[in-house]
Amino acid sequence: MLRRLNMDARKDVAEKYREAAELGKLPDVPAAFVFGDGTGSEKIVLVGEAPGKDEVREGRPFVGAAGKILDDFLKRSGIPRDQLYITNSVKYRLARPGKRQGTLANRPVKKFELEYCSSWLRNELDIIRPALVVTLGNTALAAVGMALGAELKDNIGELHGKALSGQCFSEGQAFTLIPLYHPASLIYNRDLRDDYEKDLQEVKKCAQSIL
Repeated sequence: MLRRLNMDARKDVAEKYREAAELGKLPDVPAAFVFGDGTGSEKIVLVGEAPGKDEVREGRPFVGAAGKILDDFLKRSGIPRDQLYITNSVKYRLARPGKRQGTLANRPVKKFELEYCSSWLRNELDIIRPALVVTLGNTALAAVGMALGAELKDNIGELHGKALSGQCFSEGQAFTLIPLYHPASLIYNRDLRDDYEKDLQEVKKCAQSIL
């Protein structure tokens, strides 16, 4: 089911991206897609922002520099890698032409891009039916909010580390949502480190109760 979802959603999102690029709303570069990683039977889902160049090259989310973030998350939360499904809010690299000809650079996400992918993320969660969803950063929190039909944008400072109740499945099955600061933000704001450590303990407690 995930494979069919990814193929159909990729076609739909690629068409929307191309239309936006023709209107000058998005950079005129190919949308390089990276799908979620896992079997779809996991009880825990980790949602990031978007794949980068390393992820596009290897065809998997959270490799390269982002992989170090994942390794730290797994170590501190005590979640086995094979119990975690990893996906992104936007399933293609947020790219723009780089300063050197023929190169690409990363760029911020646009709100309408999250809207492009919100139904994709919602259907992904519908298929997997996790017990716990962990978001990394404001973008992932906003994306899950769109998928749930809730306004969670820019609330990471208020909601981080809290176990929230989410429900987006057709059968009404509920899950726990725990927003985290993006680990990369700790590089620029070391004052967040203590909060992040405390939040990971909340994730660990929730994970232990369902694994």
